[in-house]
Amino acid sequence: MADANAAHIAVRIKAHTKIGYGEDLLVCGSVPALGSWSLADAALMQCQGDMWTLTTELPCGVRAQTSANDGAHSG
Repeated sequence: MADANAAHIAVRIKAHTKIGYGEDLLVCGSVPALGSWSLADAALMQCQGDMWTLTTELPCGVRAQTSANDGAHSG
């Protein structure tokens, strides 16, 4: 378990993709900022055209695994 007081670093994840109208692109991963593998808590990427971007803070010294997922917009 990571120390809540540990230093963090800003990380930017980008994806160039087309998905269906009304769908979102989410990044789910092994750290709390990415939902701790819970798709319901995954980080929502922001879209501009076909470029999707997520900027988040991740703890230094912790290996984070990720998975990108698309899904219908839930309102």
